Amino acid sequence: MALLPVDHDVPFLLSRLRPGAEWGWKGGTPRQTTNVDWRDGVQIEPTEAEYLAEHILFQGELIQAQTTRTDQLTRIGPLVGQNPKNLTIPETGHLVEELMVRAKALDENGDIIPLADWGSGVGIP
Repeated sequence: MALLPVDHDVPFLLSRLRPGAEWGWKGGTPRQTTNVDWRDGVQIEPTEAEYLAEHILFQGELIQAQTTRTDQLTRIGPLVGQNPKNLTIPETGHLVEELMVRAKALDENGDIIPLADWGSGVGIP
């Protein structure tokens, strides 16, 4: 197997590809797929193509999250300095959304995640 692109690492991708799989890390650069010591007797070790596909998928998720965050900040920017009592219902919704971002209660699309998962969603980048 080969090196992944500079901006990502094998252990992270492996946790997404094979959650709960048994494996170890031999050390070295986190981009080197040959540093995985595969120990799982049930799941098969991901192929280089799987690692690269997951890397691309994750990059898309990052772009979506950044776009969503930019949109959120654009909506709340004009509200700074206003008295909360004078806000409209949509403006109040924008501020609630910001509080939910800070509570990591939203996914990369800006949708509310299950209450039990709050704190693990997308936070402030």
